[in-house]
Amino acid sequence: MTRDEGIDRDRGIDLMTRLLGMSDVAVKVEVRVESAGHISYLTLKRVYEYHLTEARRLENPQTREEMQEEAVVCEEFSSISRQLCVVH
Repeated sequence: MTRDEGIDRDRGIDLMTRLLGMSDVAVKVEVRVESAGHISYLTLKRVYEYHLTEARRLENPQTREEMQEEAVVCEEFSSISRQLCVVH
């Protein structure tokens, strides 16, 4: 494909779903709003930010036990902080 060739609608749909991981509904909306197989900058930015956020989340996964332990520690800290505030 040369630089001047555009992406047709079907190829754009394929790329948005397969490579960007967009849902069928999101792709249909984008194709309806944009012409042919193009994607808007804002949509591409949202997809990119979603993937970055998901990658960060998966980079540091927490088990249910770890999340419960963290909640207990936070509650204990809050309790101690309230007691210190009452004392002073």
